[in-house]
Amino acid sequence: MQTNSKPEIFEQIVKVIQSFPYQMQVEVLDFIGYLKSKVATEQERREDMEWSYLSLTNAVKDIDDEKEEGYSEADLKEKWL
Repeated sequence: MQTNSKPEIFEQIVKVIQSFPYQMQVEVLDFIGYLKSKVATEQERREDMEWSYLSLTNAVKDIDDEKEEGYSEADLKEKWL
């Protein structure tokens, strides 16, 4: 089964499904619903990952942009009385 375009694929799907008994058509429709929810879930996950990456990138950028406080060696030594 070789096709070249979306319309051709759609036409082939319709022809095959029309030849199915009613109950199988209902099952195909149910499966289409499953595929739609799977695509939506994957898209939401992808968007969440993009936002997480953007958030992390901005957080790291802010850390890199912070001016480092200069401490001397004297500041780091503990004094014992």
